[in-house]
Order: sequence, then C-alpha cells, then structure tokens
Amino acid sequence: MTLTPASLTFGGQTVGTTSPTQSVTVRNSGTAGLAISSIALGGTNPGDFGQSNNCPTVPSLLAANATCTVTVSFTPGALGSRTASVSITDDASGSPHGIALSGTGAAPGAIALDKSLGTKSDNVGSNNITINTSGAAVAGSRVFVFMNWNNSTRTLTSVTGGNLTWSIDVQAKATNGNTRSAIASAPAPSGLPTNTQLKATFSGSVTHGLMSAASFTGIAAANPLDGTANTTQAGVVGWTCSVTTTNPSDLVLGWSGIDANATSVPTAPSVELQDFGDANYYQWSTTDYRIESSAGAKTVAGTWSRNTGATSNLTLCAAYKAG
Repeated sequence: MTLTPASLTFGGQTVGTTSPTQSVTVRNSGTAGLAISSIALGGTNPGDFGQSNNCPTVPSLLAANATCTVTVSFTPGALGSRTASVSITDDASGSPHGIALSGTGAAPGAIALDKSLGTKSDNVGSNNITINTSGAAVAGSRVFVFMNWNNSTRTLTSVTGGNLTWSIDVQAKATNGNTRSAIASAPAPSGLPTNTQLKATFSGSVTHGLMSAASFTGIAAANPLDGTANTTQAGVVGWTCSVTTTNPSDLVLGWSGIDANATSVPTAPSVELQDFGDANYYQWSTTDYRIESSAGAKTVAGTWSRNTGATSNLTLCAAYKAG
C-alpha cells in the first residue's frame, strides 16, 4: 500500500468550525487484491477530525494498482495543537498504515498560521517569477508572497494570481548591494486551491530570484497593515528587523536574505516558517513570524549558519492587524 500524501496539515481553524476537506490517495501497489478490514480515526484528538472514504472493505478487495480516496476534515474542539491519525488495517506489509493529521484550534478573531504554501528558486531571466502553491489556503485567510531578487534598478510592480486583490506591502533594496526584497499579500475570502499559480511582475528582466508563499488566518480583511521596516547589514551571521506596532494582537512577519549559501536559526520568540536558497544564485532566505499580545517595538531575528563571502543581509518586516 502507498499513501499520497502520508500526512495532512490543516493549519489554524477557528474552534467549532469545520475546515475545507483534504484527501489522501490510497493505492494498492502490489500485484494481488488488497484486503482492507477497517479505516478508523485514532490518536490524541480523534474527535476533532472527520473522515470518509470510498475504499472497499472485506470481503471486497482493492484491485492491484487501483486507488481509493480517504477524505478528512478538521473541526477543532479546543485551542492549540490538535493531532490524530487515520489508521488503515489491511493485509499488506506494515499494517496498520497511518495517515498523520494535525491542525491548530484558534480563537475567533485570533491570528494563527494556516500553512506554508511552498518555496521556489528561479534562475531564468524574465520580467516574471512564478510559484505554484503546494497547499490549499483556507477560506478567510490572508495569503502572503515573499520575493528576493538581484538587480540594481528593477522593482516589483505587481503580484497576480488566484483572482485575489494583491497589495505590495513593503519592498526595499540593500544599501550595500543589488539585492532587493518584497512582501505582498491578499485576502482570500474563499480560500486558495492547491497548485494556484502566483506571479510576481518586475519593471524589467531579473535573472535570479527566490519566492515563497504562506497563509495566515484571523487577519483584518481591510487595511490590515500596521507598519513596515527594513534593515541592511554587512553580511553578518545575525540578522534582525524591528517594527513598532500600534495594535496589541498583530502578526509580525520577517523576510531575510544573505548572499551566502547558509541556513538560519530563529531567535525566540520568532518562529521559522521557511528556510531555502539557491546555490547557483548564492543567496539564501528565511521567512519568520511572531504573533503578538501587546503593542510596541517588535523584533524578528535569527542567525545564519555561515557568512563566508557574504557582503549583505537585507531584511524586511511587516506587522498586520487582527480582525
């Protein structure tokens, strides 16, 4: 038996409400019929998840190379991390086979991470860089795109995709080099399907770029931006950016890059969401966030594993209101 994917992550979901469904394909990868005796929820919080399936159970068999689908929803019964699993008992080696389930119960109006929507490096000269989302953003979330490119004059002019209305929230150029970065975002009242193409368009051709996407719930749909900042450092291992918030319950995002092949470790209370790069580009970037409970100066920060040959760090940060 093979399971694709082998786990499902639902991100933040308001307590007592039900998420959009996600599915796992069950394949009989053997040469004889597969006997499935049961499919059931188990683990720590099985009551927070629901499952349905179209898989045959004994005495019926799933034919060789045939597939069926297990569909799962998430309805958190309490705040915080919620986990469970779908257990499939069958006559294949390794039975029972498990599908790991996870999600976060969020308070009404509170900001919570939905999910990372993927990362991409691009080395083709073009006016555009695109990314296809690797997951589905839930209804009511806000979708964020993070970009890094290397050009002395080209600026980000627009972001499109998913029939969403995008805003470029902050962009800047390193004061000691040609690295440029930006954060853009859009409300997604109906969510955003998996494999949606998001496209960043620049004022001219850029040769190299890094791009990632993520979604958060609980952010104000209108006028959510509560402040932005950027900082340039001289290729040091420790990166940092501070923004002053006026609201007590903000999401603060940080997007940092270094012109070296390195990885980053976040400084608490910053939480790392993405950490990726391109050896050919000789650039690495990280996405970090923190969710606030008071207003004031807030810093996102981290430490790069190395700065060999690096001359520049460019970091952007932006704060978004709850609503």
